[in-house]
Amino acid sequence: MAVIVIFVSYKIGKKAIDVLLDKAPLDTVEKVHKTLATFSEIKHTHNVKVRTAGADTFIKLNIHLDPDLSLRQVHEICDKIEQEVCLLIQRSEVYIHAEPHDKSHLEIEKDN
Repeated sequence: MAVIVIFVSYKIGKKAIDVLLDKAPLDTVEKVHKTLATFSEIKHTHNVKVRTAGADTFIKLNIHLDPDLSLRQVHEICDKIEQEVCLLIQRSEVYIHAEPHDKSHLEIEKDN
């Protein structure tokens, strides 16, 4: 009986600590990466950060796109990504930072 009480206490404590630390479930991170992989326009993805706060999920990510795309095209791509992620992950907010996928930008990023 004592073992069960200790195990249940551990599980409840771990959940409480995860909530306090805004820890996101690993399957959520995997869902985001799988969704991003479906967009052929994305040349590179980095700094994908997922955190939960209560029932809400906050997702931040950087994507690299063709530098010759217009602002309107970039905006449309970002809107589509946001819609797809929000369909998969209920009560989520998605923040996308789009960057040009060119040599000079990649070198600056590598130095930071």
